[in-house]
Amino acid sequence: MLNLLKIEWKKANLKSYLIVLLAIVLFASTSLIVTGYMYTNENMRDLVMQVGQSSVVSGNIYAANLKSISGTIYQFMFIFCGILGGQIFLKEYKNGTIKTLFTSPMKREKIILSKVIFYVLLNFVFTLIFVAVQIAVIVAVSKMFPIEGSAITAEVIKEYLPTICLNIVGVSMAVLLPVTIVLIKGKSEGMLIGVCIALTVLFTAVTSSVTLFKSSETILNVFYAVLPILGVISMGYYCSKYINKDISV
Repeated sequence: MLNLLKIEWKKANLKSYLIVLLAIVLFASTSLIVTGYMYTNENMRDLVMQVGQSSVVSGNIYAANLKSISGTIYQFMFIFCGILGGQIFLKEYKNGTIKTLFTSPMKREKIILSKVIFYVLLNFVFTLIFVAVQIAVIVAVSKMFPIEGSAITAEVIKEYLPTICLNIVGVSMAVLLPVTIVLIKGKSEGMLIGVCIALTVLFTAVTSSVTLFKSSETILNVFYAVLPILGVISMGYYCSKYINKDISV
């Protein structure tokens, strides 16, 4: 299996995706810096306290930013990881190599499994990089624009880190759902991006309902839990039903 993962690494052309990831990180980081500067305005802080989710984290505005990373992961990284799935999976259809994606005596199922594992690991690593930078920026901004009662300490980070880590794993597996849908239905990169955007919009709507309208966070937690499970189940279904059919595509 390790050799298969090495082969997938050599096959993947990730340079352009690293550039895109850098752009996403810079955009998200700039947004945090601008937001931190806006917090220096007392009226803006009051508005955030009234409308935003800061009200549920003991008035610590920067802790609210830390808490919101779980949502930011899905809003920024879901589409990115989905597009990456096009590179890992749909490329095989585009090049016609899906027909010969097996060697003797190695089973085709094992090769496909290695591709799925490689894809999930890539999602995890890229998302981890994104999150690590965001946490570092939030800590830096909290020191650049200090606000009384809103310090980011090691204890504050530890409070939200388990949830953030779970969602890093979650989005890495959840994106298997749109990839599987497209593999079964269309095998089109455009369709893949469309499905990822639709799910991102749905997630943003759920997040907004919790943040702006004070809906129960249970809805959001269910979303966090169900989507990765659906991703794994859907890919398992694809592997069991469609792998051998792909040989005759």
